[in-house]
Amino acid sequence: MAERDDRGPVGRDDVEETSADSSTLSGPDGTNTDEARDDSIHEVDGIPAIEGTSDAVAPDTEDAVDTENPEEPHAFSDEARADEETGVTADGDGAADSDADADADAVHGDEAANADSDADEAVAPVAPAASTWPTDHEPPARRRPGSAGRFTARGLAGLVGLALAATTVWAVTAFPLPSRAVNPPVEVFAPVPGDQQRVCAGPLAVLGLDASTPTDPALTGTAAIQVAGDADVVDVTGIAHVGTSAVAAPTTTSAAGPADFTAPGTIGDTPTTVSVAQSVALSGGARSGLAATACTAPSADQWVVGGSTTSGRSALLSLVNPTDTAAVVRADVYTEAGLATTPSLVELEVPAGAQRVVSLEGVVPDSPGFAVHVAASGAPVAASMHLVAAQGLTPLGIDIVGATASPSTRLDVVGVPFTSTASESDESLFTDRSAVFRALVTGDEAADVVVTVRELDGTPLEPITATLQPGAVTDIPLSSFPVGRYTVTLESSAPVVGAVRSSTAGTQVDMAWYAPSPALSGAQVAAVPAGPTPRVAVANPGTTTTAIRVRLAGGDERTIEIAPGATWQSEVPAGSTVELDGLEGAVASVTYDGPGQLAGMPVQPGNPLAEDLRVYR
Repeated sequence: MAERDDRGPVGRDDVEETSADSSTLSGPDGTNTDEARDDSIHEVDGIPAIEGTSDAVAPDTEDAVDTENPEEPHAFSDEARADEETGVTADGDGAADSDADADADAVHGDEAANADSDADEAVAPVAPAASTWPTDHEPPARRRPGSAGRFTARGLAGLVGLALAATTVWAVTAFPLPSRAVNPPVEVFAPVPGDQQRVCAGPLAVLGLDASTPTDPALTGTAAIQVAGDADVVDVTGIAHVGTSAVAAPTTTSAAGPADFTAPGTIGDTPTTVSVAQSVALSGGARSGLAATACTAPSADQWVVGGSTTSGRSALLSLVNPTDTAAVVRADVYTEAGLATTPSLVELEVPAGAQRVVSLEGVVPDSPGFAVHVAASGAPVAASMHLVAAQGLTPLGIDIVGATASPSTRLDVVGVPFTSTASESDESLFTDRSAVFRALVTGDEAADVVVTVRELDGTPLEPITATLQPGAVTDIPLSSFPVGRYTVTLESSAPVVGAVRSSTAGTQVDMAWYAPSPALSGAQVAAVPAGPTPRVAVANPGTTTTAIRVRLAGGDERTIEIAPGATWQSEVPAGSTVELDGLEGAVASVTYDGPGQLAGMPVQPGNPLAEDLRVYR
């Protein structure tokens, strides 16, 4: 009898696992082309062309669309857009159909006929010859007439049953049973938001400003403030530096210390929208550069990623309590070796309406990098990291790093300029000048991550893969990518926090830490404080083209179409506001770059307390 060969489904190839003892990195091979591509940003209503993007192409890119003059801005037309969209999605090769073999039925018919013949021959039993059996064994009992026929009938019935079962399996496989998806009922609630609060870190905190008290932190410079949205209903209050009683009264344009901005949650029945940001510029001496930071709401749980305490580097953790109640803070510092033992940071008291600054140089000395988890009880606080880098008397930059987004499996860092290609072989430059993505797995298990660097037109360069160990900070080098402006995405199998560091090139050096941008929805506003060559950038992390509306200072309104994975950017005036609408899942940032000045910050939601709540029942 011919048996049916039932084979199971083909298994999916296993993914090769990397060693759990060390991080496995693979980066770009430096393969680039000079072919220009069509931008994926379509301009509507007279948008100027985007500034030049990098010509680097992923090594696996086979075709590129040439332009007649790559030095000139791209002109966008309906025909060009159609060509571009045609190239985005490629059809498959098609699958060949296969037919089931029907020979099994004929085999079953022949076997049934043979079974009937065997039954007829078994009716007349024949005694075996005496020599057939060994002399020390009794011969087997004689089979009764008809027993062979009954046995064959049962076998035939079994064969029929197997055939029916096989036919049923084939039918189920060839014709799947209908499925029914049940969508759980969902209710959408529009909450009534409470008062809004934004805390600005204020001027740069440093050590040794006063030679008589070299270990005491002090503030230097002045913070330029920009308020966007419903600025006319915003109140501002100064925050005292810990150990001082005098508070310089801040305004909506400048602050000599930390400042607290508050606004009602609604005006009538309409939720308010408030965005506040600050910038600090220093020049001369060993402290020089630009820092730009979004002012955020105080929180009981937050992360700050960035900084180093190696030679010539200073990192101070600032904790601002804008409430009327004292706060007790625990700060856990994670380094490349894991969670550091920091008994002095277990119970930090931050008085009501005050700032407390803690130097991390004595807590994690000579550490090349870290991330800090800040947990507060009693009252929420606003945390930030104040950084200074210098080599002797040569300044290498400053920055004020604000709290980053909550741990997530996807981090989008928008519009980052790569201005230096320093590598680890250039040890003197790598620490401060090379671009890196610092990441920390916040859970208990290792995570596989993929870092994708995309040009502004959405073209991905060769991805970097890594396995990150939990609780240990890892700096993933990005120095092999060409000079240009990119949006960098990290996707992880487990929640992570992170940020991207970059620096300026040339003799005037500054560094900047770029925090991930949160997903935005609806209408938002971006505050653009003072600084050189400010740009607003909006990236589309989705899978379909999105259209956003942009209103610049002076009422200039435009509609922008952004292709999947692409980033739109535009220079905007310093000290202005930018209104954005149609941001369903988009991410945005404000960046600055000039000689010896580099900074950037994410655009934050204008009223997160007013966002709709979805309840599934």
